[in-house]
Amino acid sequence: MFLFLWVVFVLAAVGFFLWSTHALFEQKRAWKAYAKKFNLNYTPGTMMQSPSMAGEIKGHRVNFYPQLSENDQGQRSTKNVIEVFLNDIPNTLCVVASRGFMDFVALLDLPEPFTVDDSNWPNNLLTRSLEDEEANVWFLNNKDRIIAIQNLSKLPFDTAFVCDGEQSFIAIRTSNSLGDPRRLNQVVGKLFDIIKMLESHESEDKDNAKPVI
Repeated sequence: MFLFLWVVFVLAAVGFFLWSTHALFEQKRAWKAYAKKFNLNYTPGTMMQSPSMAGEIKGHRVNFYPQLSENDQGQRSTKNVIEVFLNDIPNTLCVVASRGFMDFVALLDLPEPFTVDDSNWPNNLLTRSLEDEEANVWFLNNKDRIIAIQNLSKLPFDTAFVCDGEQSFIAIRTSNSLGDPRRLNQVVGKLFDIIKMLESHESEDKDNAKPVI
């Protein structure tokens, strides 16, 4: 019985290793092709490490890289991160994130939660700002920005929106390798749709905002 269980354990470990190695190989191949298509700087990483790439797409700075994250139970794992930066930086300081980004929110150490009084604002998000900042006002000044956060929160990943007065970006973090080029392109496309809505100005028609997902 002991020998049988040991054989099952070994086979399962070998199977997981082969599967993860194949997924990593597919990710490296897909990301390298994507980097070449958009003229991004590509770094393959070590044999068993996810690749990374950085540069600009459609005039926006982007980063793709592996990151060690920690969940509520203190368990650590390496996930893939995609960041897309806004060009029009909000005049506020805040972070809005799903609970999967709790470790990042804690690291920022912003003291004040805030709420946005709008029916489209997701209720399950972590929000932080400084006491003298009125982050909710920035969102309420244009409905598109609220819909953008709603759409970001609907993505099947950990998500975050960050602005510190000097730079601003949205990010996803996932254990999915995104090794399918079509899926990677689809995800990045949705992030750019969200970026466009976040960069909407107060003078634009607030009643025409529509979900993009």
